[in-house]
Amino acid sequence: AICEVGLSRGGPEVSGGTADRNVTNVPSAAMWHDFFPRAQIVGVDISDCSAFENDWFKFVRADCGDRDQLARVADLDMQFDLIVDDGSHASYHQQLTFLTLFDLLKPGGLYVIEDLDWQPEAYETSLPAVPRTDILLDRFIRTGAFSQTGALAQSDWEQRAAQIESVLTFDSEWLAAHRRLTNTRRNAAPDYPTRVDRIDNGSRSLKQLGAALLRRTKAELGGPEQRGRYPEMKLALIRKAGAC
Repeated sequence: AICEVGLSRGGPEVSGGTADRNVTNVPSAAMWHDFFPRAQIVGVDISDCSAFENDWFKFVRADCGDRDQLARVADLDMQFDLIVDDGSHASYHQQLTFLTLFDLLKPGGLYVIEDLDWQPEAYETSLPAVPRTDILLDRFIRTGAFSQTGALAQSDWEQRAAQIESVLTFDSEWLAAHRRLTNTRRNAAPDYPTRVDRIDNGSRSLKQLGAALLRRTKAELGGPEQRGRYPEMKLALIRKAGAC
């Protein structure tokens, strides 16, 4: 059983996007069905995707800034092996969604938060103030506790902390390098360069490359609370405590 938040591009998180957009396809749901043909898939989006419902795909319309709307997923009476948040990428939305849906994850299940390196500016400045999600998770990894949680109650986070077995994060450069390797194996052209490629573009001196490496090392040791950090946290994999 899979739940994915965010089903199509062009929502209100992007310039000119709107919740009332006409959704013409839900490509990620189709991808999950191709990969897991026996899975029951639930999609959550702020826009109406109900036209795509079928025997393996169910839809819940919800604004991820509204706890009551998110709670409608629980009305389906399902427990999930995998929950993927690929919604607006706003920090408050990511965190409220996690606090609301994590109870629906089976013991040993995985909760994935995508694209932690980008937040929509309009949402970040208008929604209740919380730390960036990458910073919040980094503090938890380093200390074993959630702290300075802002508008979302620390008591809610303490309850979730007791349910988490592990948090694994992937930085953008690692993912880019892995994707390049996969494309090479498939004889496909790489679709974007790693940060190392961007730094070492043949126009920098050895001294400049050394300085760039030093900045990256200092930032990595300091964690994502340093703006302009290297590497950028791109993806988080949170495993729920308990047997698979």
